Parts: sequence; C-alpha cells; structure tokens
Amino acid sequence: MLVYWAANDAINHLVHGDTLNEGVLRLDFWLFASVFVAIFLTQRRPWLGFLVASCWALMPYVMAGAHLKVLGRMARLADLTLLLEAFFVLPMAVRIALVFCFLCLVLITVWNFSLIRWRAALVFLMPWAAVIALVMASPKAYLNVWDSLGHTAWDFSDQRTAARNGYMVATLFFHARNIVTREAGLASSNPKAAKSELLQQQAWLQDNLPDRNVYLLVLESFIDVRDLKAINLPNDYFPQGLSQLLIRDFDYARSPTFGGGTANAEFEMLCGAPALRRFGATDFNVMQGRAVACLPEQITQSHAPIASNAYKLWYFNKDIAYNSLGFKNVYAPVEYGNHGSYLNLFDDEPFMHDMDFFEQVVAFNQQLTEPTFHYALAVYGHMPHGLGDERFEKRFQVDGVEPDSHLWRVLNQSYYRYLALEQYLTSMLANDPNGLVVVVSDHVPGLGGPQVWKTLDYQTAQGGSVFNVPYAVFDRGERVSVPLNYLYELPNVIFNQLTDGAYCKAFNCQLNEAELEQRYYNLMVGSFN
Repeated sequence: MLVYWAANDAINHLVHGDTLNEGVLRLDFWLFASVFVAIFLTQRRPWLGFLVASCWALMPYVMAGAHLKVLGRMARLADLTLLLEAFFVLPMAVRIALVFCFLCLVLITVWNFSLIRWRAALVFLMPWAAVIALVMASPKAYLNVWDSLGHTAWDFSDQRTAARNGYMVATLFFHARNIVTREAGLASSNPKAAKSELLQQQAWLQDNLPDRNVYLLVLESFIDVRDLKAINLPNDYFPQGLSQLLIRDFDYARSPTFGGGTANAEFEMLCGAPALRRFGATDFNVMQGRAVACLPEQITQSHAPIASNAYKLWYFNKDIAYNSLGFKNVYAPVEYGNHGSYLNLFDDEPFMHDMDFFEQVVAFNQQLTEPTFHYALAVYGHMPHGLGDERFEKRFQVDGVEPDSHLWRVLNQSYYRYLALEQYLTSMLANDPNGLVVVVSDHVPGLGGPQVWKTLDYQTAQGGSVFNVPYAVFDRGERVSVPLNYLYELPNVIFNQLTDGAYCKAFNCQLNEAELEQRYYNLMVGSFN
C-alpha cells in the first residue's frame, strides 16, 4: 500500500505542482524523462524496455515519497547511507520480498540489455550528470540556479518544498545548502577553545557534583497513548502503579526526529547541541572516536560513565561514537557479539523486551561501587513492534483499530512497556533513594506518517506536534518538575539539578541559535580532527 501511494504521489509530483490544475511540466519531470529514455534505449524489446525503464526511473521518486510520508521530511542524499540499517530492521518477509523484486528487475534489465544505442543513451543521461556535477562541484552555483528559476524552500515544511519544486530538485537543493552551510560552520569552528572549556567544566563538576548516581533511561518510540485522543482505551489499560509513581502526566520536550533516527536524539541528549546532521544522515555515523565535550566526558572526573544498549553497537556507528562521547564501558547483548557483557536476549525477538532489559539493568545498578552515570537505551519499541513471546499474551482490542495493524501492535506493546517501566522505577527508587533518574523517549513511532497522527488527534500538554516526546525526572525518590524544551538541554538540566542550580550560574545554559550551532561544529570537528 505504501509503495502504491508513493508511486502515485511521485507521478503527481513529477507532472504537476502543488495542485493538479497547475499542470506544469517541471525540471523534475525532465530529469525523470532523461533517465527513462536513457534506460529505454539500452533495452532490446520495446514493451519490456518500457517497464524496465519505468521501474528504474521511478525508483528514486518512490523512495523519496515513502520517506516523506513515513518520516515527515524530505530525504537528503546523506540518507542513502542509512539504507543498510533501515533494511536490517525490516521484518524478514519484507526483506525477502524486496531482495526478490530487486534481483528480478536486475536480471530482466541485463537479459534485455543492448549496447546498439549506447551513445544516444549517454546523451540522454547528460542532464542528470550535469545537475549532479553542478551540485558536487559548486553547490553555491546550484543554489544560484535554484533562485534564478524561481524555486522556493520552506524550512518549516519539507512537504510544501517537495510539492512546489519536485522531489529530486528539492533533495539536491537540501544537499547543496547543507554543503554550503557546513563549509561556513567548519571555517568558524574552534576545537581548541572547546577543549579548554571542557577542561574547565570537568574541573568544576569534579569539585561540585555530589556522589550521587545518575540514571538516564531512553525508551525507543515511547509514547503515552492517552495522548491519542481519538482512541478509546479500556479502563484497565494504564497501570495504576505507574500513575502513582508519575503523580501526574508526563512532561514533554521536543525531539529532533520523528518515526526514526534514534541516534540523532541520542546525540542531542548526550552532547547538549542540536543534531544538525551537516556531515551525514546521523552525526554518530561520522564520529571517529576522539573525545569531545559531551555529558559522559564532562562528568568523567567525578562519575564512571557507562552505556548499556539493548541492540547492536555497529548500528549507527555507536561502537565508535560512544567512545567520542566519553563512555568508558559500553555493554550490549552477548548474542550481538558484545562478549563479556552482562546483557542477554531472552527470546527470538531482535529487539529485547523492556521487561528483560530493565531487569538486567536494575541488577547491574545494584552492584555499582562508585558514583556512576549510567545511560541505558531500550529498543523494544522499534519497528515492527514485536510483542514478545508467550510470557506476554494479553491483548487489547480497541474500537476502530484493525487487529495486527501497526497501531494495534503499538497499543498492545505499550501496555507491557508501562508495566515494565513501573517495575523499573519502583526498583530504582527503592534501591537508590538518593539517585537522579531520568526517563525519556527518543521519538514517537511513525505509524504511517504525520497525517495519521492528526487523525489520531495527538495532543500533549505542549500541543499536538509529532516531535513532542514524553519524559519524567525523579530526584531522591520523588517526581520533580524540570523544564526541558528541547532534548539538547538535557545535559545542562542534569548538571543543574545535581548542583541545586549552581551549574547554570557558573556556565551559560541559555545558548542562542548561533552559539548552539557553533557548539555543534566544535563537537563534530573535535571528534575527528
């Protein structure tokens, strides 16, 4: 269904503008036509060549359309680096189907291939080659061409930018603008000054942080389903014990991502800078292991920084990125090659159940012998939202929700996530009544795109944006109100909470947009320079 929608939408965007009655053949159409004709000219049988050329020419538009619908933003060229990660988290049946279809297309293309008209084919590929060469060789020139042709970008809406300009033209625009912005940021970066500030922070924190443990728990695709106002939930759905622990509703902060991209949310929560993705689809992917001024490295003089990840460490380059962030010990399930780890999988699900993960994390925390910052990433909420083994048999049937649909699995999975979170908080607050416990979501699940969320009437205390994610802070066993507007404010919030407000008096916790961007570039350059 998604492929059909994306193909249909791609064709409409190729031929038309924002509305069907514009009827303007745009640059995107001519780029598509050049690829189509070039491939068609290399095929022997015209009728088969037409199908083959259509498939290859439409493929990038279908992928871009699917990306826009599911994640709510236009794909960038850098997102191509995430294709492998995205492929491996798909259900096995979907992976087999995709590989089968792709191989069939390749085999048919090769079987029907002919070099008789190869010169003509190269001529028709020249428009694409010229545009790509312009973007790569002189992105500023491409931006000038963009402006001269009357194209417009809306930073607040990738959907509108794509609708008005076309998928490929907009994708190349974003890439060119990213290069130009990145070059300017690199020129102004000052890693030496950032290193000096890090040393000052480490010294101050060593002198002022109390000997209290800090536990940061990040929950993959976690939501409070009570915020879906269009859903009528059973009375026994939300655990009373969790309600009593929370005392009130979750607080909400703004995540940099929707429906995916956990590493970008992690970057913000641990590094205190917006995930601008100027160097790649995720900033983790380009880190090279050199220590930078992120929370684990800042706190390393007074606390032991530990990371526990319930999934594979190679995913999003985390095995190297976590080193840059300052973690001294990193654990992942033994079954994923992390030998010597305390974590184990308990069933055949690739994404460990929260109940199993929390139980092991709590037991590990009880053995801590020195002040520790323990960062734990739970991944049970990852697509395809598997419900677990026979231990978790209870199912809720919700009016208007089709059984085994994406939404149905999220609703039933969330029930067990709430139970697991209740047990985690109960144990942690009892075992370490002097600790600071932070629970936060990385992003909300995709559920088919932002339009679906509008239909579900998603409403939080901070509004209905799909970038609003729940969080809760517990200090010395009590739920506390700690304002957190953006996830990148979390390091300052933690330090300030631990020092009773002294940290933000000693250091500037209210960076403006330019200062935040400068901090981002200093972090990134420092990680590989």
